[in-house]
Amino acid sequence: RRRTSLDEEPLWLTQLKKSHRRRSRRSNTSSSLQDLAQIILSNRPVLFITGAGLSAASGIRPFRGANGIWSEVIWKMSTREEFRKDPLEWYNSFWLKYFPPYAYGEFFEPNEGHEAISMLSNVPGANIKVITQNVDGLHSMTKATWNQERKLI
Repeated sequence: RRRTSLDEEPLWLTQLKKSHRRRSRRSNTSSSLQDLAQIILSNRPVLFITGAGLSAASGIRPFRGANGIWSEVIWKMSTREEFRKDPLEWYNSFWLKYFPPYAYGEFFEPNEGHEAISMLSNVPGANIKVITQNVDGLHSMTKATWNQERKLI
């Protein structure tokens, strides 16, 4: 059922409120997966929001956390002041070292999470969008091809 007016609460908000009320940790995840499948098959909008946690399973270090890039001694180099002193030196000694161009595709592969999202987005009639803050490109490198231009934000 689609919203017919702006006064009606969107379905995702209703679902979120319901899940928030019963927020206890459930050991039965099949119920959640069945709910998701029902939502996808009914052509209701689904939004996946992904971040470093998804790509960490592929071996890409996150920025934060115990093993994060920012936990190293790069705080000093990652400032605007350091960049302005000598942009070329900053780029060569800092940026390329920690953010090499195209390195992700050469050394890392999409994991089961990336693959699952791409397969789910291929379900006929699925109304799925993916928002990611990852710059690794792994969503675009999945085995299952999907319409990233339309679905990946």
